[in-house]
Order: sequence, then structure tokens, then C-alpha cells
Amino acid sequence: MFETFWGKPTETLLQDNRFYIDQAFFDRILKGRIIVKSELTTMRVGDIKRKWLDGTIMNLQDVGTYKYLCGDTQAYQDYCLAHKKHFNSNMKTERFDTLIKSLDEKGYDPKSIIILDFDNVIMDGSHRSSYLLHKYGPDFQVNVLRLKTKKRFGDKVKKSWGKIKQHWQK
Repeated sequence: MFETFWGKPTETLLQDNRFYIDQAFFDRILKGRIIVKSELTTMRVGDIKRKWLDGTIMNLQDVGTYKYLCGDTQAYQDYCLAHKKHFNSNMKTERFDTLIKSLDEKGYDPKSIIILDFDNVIMDGSHRSSYLLHKYGPDFQVNVLRLKTKKRFGDKVKKSWGKIKQHWQK
């Protein structure tokens, strides 16, 4: 289902009551951009992909978040270290364990939207997607928001976040 976000600022997404967007992700990646194309839909969690830091597109089963759920703690520690090095991100196993516990106890909230590009590559929601794939299998249907955005005319991207934005907005 295609939405009527085209040409609107990404801030419009924060006001939509059909889904939630993580504020930290929004501030880091989407803030100050214009929506070129969007689609709110459902899809198989097994069809979601992950883009690694070197540009490689991976299946979720090959990502450190999924491997951690399968008992490979080293794969997740490597994942966290790579994010710290490239994005100064503070991912830790304790934080992921807290998310896992919350999802186990409260269940998955389908309004906590997973954000993808139009190639089904995750922009936000790798941990949640990996959890859902591990718990329910590849055929589980999950709500996603597919987005393509561009910089607003005249806006300048801060150098510190430029690397992250370039990673997702190609």
C-alpha cells in the first residue's frame, strides 16, 4: 500500500499513529530529509536483508544479531565492535538481552515498525527482525515501512553523520 508521504518532510512520519519510529534512529538518519517514496506494508521476515559496513548485502541469518540468538556470542561481539568503530555506536550484549527479555515477556508490538529501503535492506530494526526470524521462522509476516529519502534543498549534512547517511541513502 503506497502512502501519501511523497514530497513531505520526514518529520511527518513521527506524527503517524499507525507506527512508531525510534527517535534516535530518526535523529541520526531521517531528520531534515524529504520523502521521495514510501510504502507501508507487510512482508516475510525471511526476505529482509542487512547491508554490512563494506556494502555487502546479507541474509538476516548471516548477521551477528541473528547468530547471537542461535548461541554465537562472538559473532555479536564482533558486530558490536564494528558498529563502535564505524559509527561510535554503543551496542552491548546486555542491551540486546534486555530487548530479548522484553519481547519474550510482552511480545512484539507490530507498531514498532521495521524500516527498510526498497531493496528490503534494513535501515532500522535489525535486532527486532533477527528476533522475529529466530522465534517464528522466515514465513512470519512483519509490518515494514519502506522509505527512500533525499536531502532537503540547501541542507548540509554534518560530516560526523554523513558516513551513516551515505550508507543508507544511496
